Amino acid sequence: MGPNLLGGAGTSDGRTLVFARRSDGLWTSDGAGRDAVRLAADTTFDVRVTPDDRHVVFLSSRGDVEAPWIVPIDGGEPTVIDNVPTSWGSIDISSDGRLLFQSGGALVTCDLPSCENRRELRVPANFGGRSRWTPDGQRIAYIGTRGTNLWTVATDGGPPRQLTRFQENDDRTIEAFAWSHDGQRLATVRTTTTSDIVLIRGLAPGP
Repeated sequence: MGPNLLGGAGTSDGRTLVFARRSDGLWTSDGAGRDAVRLAADTTFDVRVTPDDRHVVFLSSRGDVEAPWIVPIDGGEPTVIDNVPTSWGSIDISSDGRLLFQSGGALVTCDLPSCENRRELRVPANFGGRSRWTPDGQRIAYIGTRGTNLWTVATDGGPPRQLTRFQENDDRTIEAFAWSHDGQRLATVRTTTTSDIVLIRGLAPGP
């Protein structure tokens, strides 16, 4: 299942897993990966479980565009939330489960489940993508353009604020981040890219 996994999430108690498999749809299972049940048959990815553990939000191209969809975690018919182009790593659900954030062509918040009260935010000059709600539901966190630190911007406007304080000359970049369910801890994935140059001399010509 590993190489075909396109995203996964779990309920707050860890008893249910939700995962997307390449060309195989969206599935749920118990916490040990047993008793898998398919929720959607189309290719899906970027999976999120709502804070009340009742619904799954995911990206899918099952409609005209790659857009966010929602389906009950116990099964049912998936419905589109907002039929606008949205890319991987650009959706998240607020901690109270009421709001969706998406950063496709613009930064947008709206009410779940049908994207009512759509509000557009100004895109910060240093916005580098991979965005998430902060635990208080008042700000959007994102990776800066340099990739070194996380920043936040308020949903009601105002200048960005720096969240992490890693050294700017550090060669490690943030690839992903997430808060714990209780909002007390922040985890980041930082990577370093290296390359080797190998010189291969040609063989001497034959007789």
